Amino acid sequence: MKIYFCTEVVTYKASNRKGEEAALFASRLKHRLIKGKKPTQDLIKAIKDHCRLLDRKYAKSRARDLVVEPYSGVPGHCQITIYCGDPTNQTSQPKAAVVYLAELAGEIDMDKLESGTIAFEPEEGGEAV
Repeated sequence: MKIYFCTEVVTYKASNRKGEEAALFASRLKHRLIKGKKPTQDLIKAIKDHCRLLDRKYAKSRARDLVVEPYSGVPGHCQITIYCGDPTNQTSQPKAAVVYLAELAGEIDMDKLESGTIAFEPEEGGEAV
């Protein structure tokens, strides 16, 4: 079982409420342990599901749909960007948040973790976050 640690979450000043809520959701991931057979895929799916809920919630606004873009340039690391707009023009669109993950090596004693650390394991068909 692989374990990833959410090392950092960078949020940006939102241009609308949808982006603000997406950034707030992402900020709740900071310092979480994500474990499972496919931890990064499970987390990306959970973020995409939440963004789809926000898109439906703010469907009447003129804001563009939220896009979740994973990037893994370094083995054992992953970066997930949440932004509004067209993927072909990402740099000109306002970002909501960027989530940084790093894979942990070795075993973790869950009883000895600091109190500020939260761990979760997605259940089959359940919400991961």
